[in-house]
Amino acid sequence: MKVELQFQIIFTVNVDKGGCAPRLDDLKPGIVRSRKFRVTEEEVEEPEYQAKHRKYVGYVNWDGLRSFLEDLCPSEVCDTMGALTLEYGLLPAVSFSDGNDGYSRNAYISVIIDPASEEVMYRKLEQLPDNQRDAVVEATIQPFLKRAHESLLQYRDEELDAVAWMRDMVELDVEQGILIAK
Repeated sequence: MKVELQFQIIFTVNVDKGGCAPRLDDLKPGIVRSRKFRVTEEEVEEPEYQAKHRKYVGYVNWDGLRSFLEDLCPSEVCDTMGALTLEYGLLPAVSFSDGNDGYSRNAYISVIIDPASEEVMYRKLEQLPDNQRDAVVEATIQPFLKRAHESLLQYRDEELDAVAWMRDMVELDVEQGILIAK
């Protein structure tokens, strides 16, 4: 079974008021303007910081992730304590940041299994005896997602090659409880 991944992106932009700060809309990566993203926090005025703030959440595939990161050009990449989500609870996340005088942008990116792949995977898991199901999840799915998360941490500059192995590399053999490298 081929497992497809998606990436949840929580994108935040803050713009200082006054001066020659850019407009909020000018700082959004192109894909954030698409229907794949929704605004979760409108333009909030923060008087104590003299800034405007907006937050977006979206789910993208490989091409969307590449487009997003190429537009963002993060200057800092680091691990986080996680991203709190409505759909999945607390997810491991990697922070990608960019900023300048007058603005800051940040994205928390989490790796998730595409819902269509997940549905097929769980149907296959249901065919296993109860005592094998947890062992298969612990031996295959959890390490797979952990490795994907760790590879996101390897992202530097405009290079996404550190995570390219995930795109076509693995089939998850749920019946056997193993990952098969392609």
